[in-house]
Amino acid sequence: MIESLTESLTKFYGFDWLASIGILLGIFLIAEKRRIGFLVMAIGSLLWIAYAVITGSAAQIISNIILVIINLFGWWKWKKHTATK
Repeated sequence: MIESLTESLTKFYGFDWLASIGILLGIFLIAEKRRIGFLVMAIGSLLWIAYAVITGSAAQIISNIILVIINLFGWWKWKKHTATK
């Protein structure tokens, strides 16, 4: 049982777990109206890209590259929006 849990946590060097935590934390921070959430989600997506490289999923690599760009755009747009207020 413990061996199975350990294998699950380390099978992909923990990238999948860290990416999941990053995405969820980023969503929470954005819901709390904290701009840093976009950067946290971008880091989570970068971790998903690392996971996708390990597992060989081209679709996941492409979709997470797009998500990184969207999150950086959201971060930039939020800064621009708050600077004009």
